[in-house]
Amino acid sequence: MPTEFDAWFVREVLVHERALALFLQRHWPHRDEWHDLRQEVYARVYEAAGRVRPDAPKAFLFTTARHLMTDRLRRSRVVSIEPVGDFESSNVYLIDEVSPERWTGTRQALKRVVEALDRLPTVAAKWCGCDAWRSCRRRRSPRAWASARRPWKNIWPRGCA
Repeated sequence: MPTEFDAWFVREVLVHERALALFLQRHWPHRDEWHDLRQEVYARVYEAAGRVRPDAPKAFLFTTARHLMTDRLRRSRVVSIEPVGDFESSNVYLIDEVSPERWTGTRQALKRVVEALDRLPTVAAKWCGCDAWRSCRRRRSPRAWASARRPWKNIWPRGCA
């Protein structure tokens, strides 16, 4: 036997069935899911209105539909993070399995990279024909360093860049 709440639901919510169907067709690309979406929207609205009846049932219906579509989009974009293939055959070494020779070789390679990065300003000064990179930098005033529109103009001496 229908209750007063069921009569309210039919009178205030189900009246907008055609508009809701058009809304879902316009905004949801998967045709086979339109009916399921509509039924789930009705279920959510019915459940929420059972607690507190909305002041504007039509607006609540369409807001619920929009939120449901947003939730479905978010769930469809979740990427599963599961291993694909054999982990043992990959070239990933665990820290316990790294030999002392490999560890030392890596440290030496890192040291060479750091030394090369430390030499970069010297190489740049030689390339631009300056005697010493630090003397070129000292010719610039601190105010000129701070107010430059193009910072590389202050780093490179006149005529270098």
